[in-house]
Amino acid sequence: MKNNLSIDERSISIYFEKEFLQILDYDSTPPNGDCIKAVALIKNKEGKPLPNVSVDILEKEGAYFGLVSIYHSDKEKFVEIKSLSSEQKYFSITSDKNGELIFYIYPKKSTSVIFQVDSMVLDITDRISSKNKVYIVDNNKEDLNLPPLVISEDNSSLLVDPNSNTFNVLIQNYPGAKRNDTILFFINKQYVQKLFFVQEVNELGNDSYVIFPYNMFKANELANFSYAVVDKLRTVRSSYPQGIIYPGGGYNQPIDNLTRIYDSCIVYNSYGCHDDKNIIHDTIHEKDIDNKCNNSHHEALFVKIIGTSDYKNKTKVPLGAEVTLNLYVNNYPNTIYQSKVKIMPTQPDGDNSNTATLLFGIPFSYVGHIGNGDIYLDFQVNYYGDISYGKIWQANVYTVRPGGEVTGDACSDGKTWSGIC
Repeated sequence: MKNNLSIDERSISIYFEKEFLQILDYDSTPPNGDCIKAVALIKNKEGKPLPNVSVDILEKEGAYFGLVSIYHSDKEKFVEIKSLSSEQKYFSITSDKNGELIFYIYPKKSTSVIFQVDSMVLDITDRISSKNKVYIVDNNKEDLNLPPLVISEDNSSLLVDPNSNTFNVLIQNYPGAKRNDTILFFINKQYVQKLFFVQEVNELGNDSYVIFPYNMFKANELANFSYAVVDKLRTVRSSYPQGIIYPGGGYNQPIDNLTRIYDSCIVYNSYGCHDDKNIIHDTIHEKDIDNKCNNSHHEALFVKIIGTSDYKNKTKVPLGAEVTLNLYVNNYPNTIYQSKVKIMPTQPDGDNSNTATLLFGIPFSYVGHIGNGDIYLDFQVNYYGDISYGKIWQANVYTVRPGGEVTGDACSDGKTWSGIC
């Protein structure tokens, strides 16, 4: 390999697709055992993917390779662990024909680990830390000494600011708090992709706020909100759960202070996405959704997001990226929030095209019988751990039939669909 090879150093940083895994009471093994996928897309400084680049993955203190089993992308071959020195181990992974680098981590029986790595291309790049860490720990060791989270609530009902789509949680000082502790957050024992890193213990209880979106809760359902403290030695203490009910009423629109780089989605009426005359621009009427029964999931709307294989095109979603579509419907006093995760196709739609189409369906039950409402759609893109956003699409909704009757909704298949498809 030539030392003058142009590599974007940021692109060799490893991203772990899962940040938390409950410790197991058995050794997890391929191909079907619980595992964490580690990925990177190796690119040059212009953004072009680079095949056949050998990247060294280096062990970090405390995240020792022997605490897990590590396999190549085929989930069949162990990676070969080598010694850089008496105290430094590493293994090498080569990017595939598409520039993608993949390996898998399998937990070992009753073994806690906070796993992270450095990456390096010898003689070309510096050591680059992974984008995130993996916490394989036991979240079932509840500790009565851990204080509850400081949440604005009244008799378990969350106090809601109607002008905000987020709320703050204050992290109190807790017994045995140490610098470099990590606090993970859970709802009903499910990790909510939020963590807090303790930098200074004396800041706990003062400026130690974590911001959460209201829509992580289901409205009017009891949720058990808890946290776990993980120290550098992988010792874990979990709080007892707090019962919280989100009564609804938060600001049900996309977050407005995000940088949004991708073109907004394209929305079609119930007659399908194969004719541009079906595109909806700023208003949804009853006639737009009346073809629902001819659609497999009673879709009233179709949502299209365009992807591209052109790495120079920064306005369209990269092929293979994870896309989360968010739907917000407001019909005072009722609101709907739903999300759906899909993967942008990895290949273009046709031989002579560099674009691909990702399609979502919005069922009639979310947009029918609205007298004077509004709808918003936006999306988040996760591309090898880099998070970016699409522009907001919005429209007014007037879907009450003349006279206001609700008869005739039922389709001949007798089904009622809900959830974005």
